[in-house]
Amino acid sequence: LLNTDASGWQNTTVRLSHYGPVPPHNSNLSEYNEKLLWWVRQWCERNNVRVAYSLPWGFQNPDTAPRMQRINAACLKKIAAIFPVLKDTRMGVCTDSTQFSNTNYHLNAEAAAVRTDELARQIKNWEVWGPGELEAWEQAHSANAQGR
Repeated sequence: LLNTDASGWQNTTVRLSHYGPVPPHNSNLSEYNEKLLWWVRQWCERNNVRVAYSLPWGFQNPDTAPRMQRINAACLKKIAAIFPVLKDTRMGVCTDSTQFSNTNYHLNAEAAAVRTDELARQIKNWEVWGPGELEAWEQAHSANAQGR
């Protein structure tokens, strides 16, 4: 069921025939999580390390994707107030179930390669959300949701 190649990549042969969407969560950061993020930021500043946050991709059905993207954007706004957030316009949401393996968070090998290349480009080019961009994204997508 679990194959490991020489590089250390682990891949399962298990494939789910149906994925339910990632359950909605709230966009609040707990006091502990906020303290942790501040600690990471301060440690990085002291040690001359550049850090950015990025959401993992999670599967959502196309009809639930916009809601989850808005929830994720609200959370990212809070994180971006502490340190940079990589500019993933998907807001951590992927609607293609064929890109997942045994859970709605575990990408298959092909999708993992695409995601890795995307992350590498974002880091290399330092593609982060700028001041006001997350708010603008959130406003535009909230207006779209209300217009439905």
